[in-house]
Amino acid sequence: MKKRKLLCLLCCILFCLPSCEKSNLKDIEPEVIQTANTGSETNIKKDPVSETPDLNLEEKTMKFEFLYDEEYWEQYDLSYAQFQTKEEYEKAVLNAMDAIATLYHKEGWYKQYADNKDTIYIRLTIEDSIYEGVSIPPTDYTMNSLIMRLQFTPNMFTHRSSPFAHELTHIITRNKSTGKSSFSLSLTEGICEYASNMVEGSECTNQGIDIQTFYKYYFKTAIEHNFLTQEKVNTILACVGTEGNAYPDFFPDNGGGAWILASYSFVDYLIQTYGMDAMMTIFSADDETIYYDYNPDGLAGLKADWQDFLENYVPVMSDEEINDYVTELNIHNGYTAEMESDLYTGEYSAYDINEPMLEIQKNNDGTYKIQIGIYRLIQLDDCTGLATAEGLSFSTTELGDRNISGIITLDDDIATVTFTGSGWSDYSSVMKYKYYKTSDTPDIK
Repeated sequence: MKKRKLLCLLCCILFCLPSCEKSNLKDIEPEVIQTANTGSETNIKKDPVSETPDLNLEEKTMKFEFLYDEEYWEQYDLSYAQFQTKEEYEKAVLNAMDAIATLYHKEGWYKQYADNKDTIYIRLTIEDSIYEGVSIPPTDYTMNSLIMRLQFTPNMFTHRSSPFAHELTHIITRNKSTGKSSFSLSLTEGICEYASNMVEGSECTNQGIDIQTFYKYYFKTAIEHNFLTQEKVNTILACVGTEGNAYPDFFPDNGGGAWILASYSFVDYLIQTYGMDAMMTIFSADDETIYYDYNPDGLAGLKADWQDFLENYVPVMSDEEINDYVTELNIHNGYTAEMESDLYTGEYSAYDINEPMLEIQKNNDGTYKIQIGIYRLIQLDDCTGLATAEGLSFSTTELGDRNISGIITLDDDIATVTFTGSGWSDYSSVMKYKYYKTSDTPDIK
């Protein structure tokens, strides 16, 4: 049971799809907004925020109000909702913006968007998707206002989970004139995770656990269970702190969360070693040459020092304590102790030929052996899977260097296999395949 939970946590992060500045949300369509209370200035429905705080400015220059696509708090069972009311959510968002702006000395962040605007509307969208993010930059809404869209999954209401502080940090730290937050996307993601940990705690990649402790646990466990090879770990580390939008070529598939976790660890190390002012000086610099102000060997020297720091770092929790903590957190957030993983085991037939083409077997260590067949296209006989909140994540290395990974979801007895790894495009442009369950007993060959 404990080992199984450890594996579930590992896979949740390995296959997560954290947002980054490279994949911004689409332009907003104001006319489709449906929210609670009718506003007086426009023809849409909106929920104004009374007594909007000044966010530590000497004078108030911008108001913040909220919009909702639907009446979410009336649609969901709120037993495991992150926020019990809209008012609680709005207060949390405003407080987070205040805290993030203060933490990073960005109190006047929205002035760059002001022009003749006096209001930023914060629009909440809940979509059953693997992506979560924020619209960057805010887009024109009315003549005197902008709109900023926060998109989260239903987990905000069903499992007390939305990375709202991470996403808000993207927009608070962004420089409108350069079109980015930092010269390094890695530093940007690390800064967002650092803020998320300060504001939200368990909603960041390290689950609220001391980041350096969790980093050592995570990469050790990932390698032990073959979800990351040492080669991939080296690729991840090579992309940490680098200039531009450099990230592993297998991001955002298997390993994307690991790259963000490593970036967060590096940022935390820089803050511990040189202080927040130095961190923000690095973060706001034009290019990688800033690193030479802190180490004669530049980025390479700082990363070597960071790895030495990690090697000598004494974890504040044992692996067993981390596992117990995550188990309790999963239960608190509405996941059953077994995360309903037994439902996957069985034999499934393909709709096109009505013959068994999908076999799923649970192993003793909590992982899964999966065999996936697609008629006249491919047969994968050695996929490894782990149950996550999103579904049964799987990957395989049986096709060499090609990144073949994905997720299996269930709708009653119908299994949908969705390929997400970049290597799948070498075989087919079709990403989803459906199978129906014919037996609870798999025929693993």
